[in-house]
Amino acid sequence: MKRDAVMEILNKRNMLLKHEKHAPLLTMEDAKKINTDNTVAKNLVLKDKKKYYFIIVKGEERVSIKDLEKILVAKQLSFAKEGDLQKLFHVGKGEVTPLGLLNDKSHAANCYIDYRFKDKIIGVHPLTNTETVWMHTNDLKELLEEYGVQVQYVVLDKLLG
Repeated sequence: MKRDAVMEILNKRNMLLKHEKHAPLLTMEDAKKINTDNTVAKNLVLKDKKKYYFIIVKGEERVSIKDLEKILVAKQLSFAKEGDLQKLFHVGKGEVTPLGLLNDKSHAANCYIDYRFKDKIIGVHPLTNTETVWMHTNDLKELLEEYGVQVQYVVLDKLLG
């Protein structure tokens, strides 16, 4: 699935609250320009020997991998390689988005969303880092689950430093 297909799904379902085109956002430092209300998601893709973990936190937050290992009951987590991102989600480094999970046909990744996004608005890329779309997080969760992604809200705020 590519950007146009994702946008079509979001439009047909009336999920878009806001859509903004911008220069490429490769880092959260770049995203500060549009993340004035801390609704833009920071996406981390981690893996252990068995599976992938797609973690969504507030854009300004820092997360300890060691602490995530405790919460997720995982061992030896490391960041997924760019080849993994391309193979699973059809995105490159700097383009990671939960909407990429729609391309994960093997369901290799489970998704964990910081509970502070629940019942709130979230900003994510539509498979390109030159655009951001905002939607209700619960709608995003429902869409991902319809595509077979296991999604759950998790309490991360005690881990954030």
